[in-house]
Amino acid sequence: MKALLLGICFVSLVGCSRDGDEEVAEVAMRQAEGVVEQENRNLAQRASEMEEDLYLRHQYFSALSGVYEGVASSQVENGEVLEHSFRLTITPSLPPYPNSGRVRTIEELEYELNNLYLTVETLEKHENVVYGCVFDGLRPDMQRGTLQLVDESCVKTFSLRLSQPSDVDVNSSDVAAQVYSGSMNDVLSIQGVSNSSVTGRQHQIRVTKEQR
Repeated sequence: MKALLLGICFVSLVGCSRDGDEEVAEVAMRQAEGVVEQENRNLAQRASEMEEDLYLRHQYFSALSGVYEGVASSQVENGEVLEHSFRLTITPSLPPYPNSGRVRTIEELEYELNNLYLTVETLEKHENVVYGCVFDGLRPDMQRGTLQLVDESCVKTFSLRLSQPSDVDVNSSDVAAQVYSGSMNDVLSIQGVSNSSVTGRQHQIRVTKEQR
């Protein structure tokens, strides 16, 4: 009889222990699933923010891209203003990703953010002399509406700002805000200055968009 009772108690203890282990394992599994779900939510949120960032950058770059033509002018010692033709070509490095409905990975989004920039080519014609420079890997200040062109292979540097094709001077940050918000889908004019490390002369730049 005593042996029977001991056997029953042993079976009960084993059963209780087994039930306890299963319960602990189930709790641990639920906790792990919760962690994974939270991580997935965090990744989805991050991906959404990166997609929004890319959308705004492409929107801005698209509005800025195109061929601009106009003049570069400088004032010489006798007060005379000299002008020569100036062309500016702006090209984004990557096109917008097609709206296929596919959810992209964080790695894909990071690659595009790291490799999305502008290439700017300047071309100047002064009498019978044509010269220019190519500036690569540029990222404009999308808040201030400015773009700095500096490259050690070019004797000129350029400080450019968004403008409007009118005689009225406008704040480049106001133009940038319109582009950034999507209310302006095409930048029509750019102004700025160039400085030559050879002559030390500064030119005023004013160009308007001729083609996208």
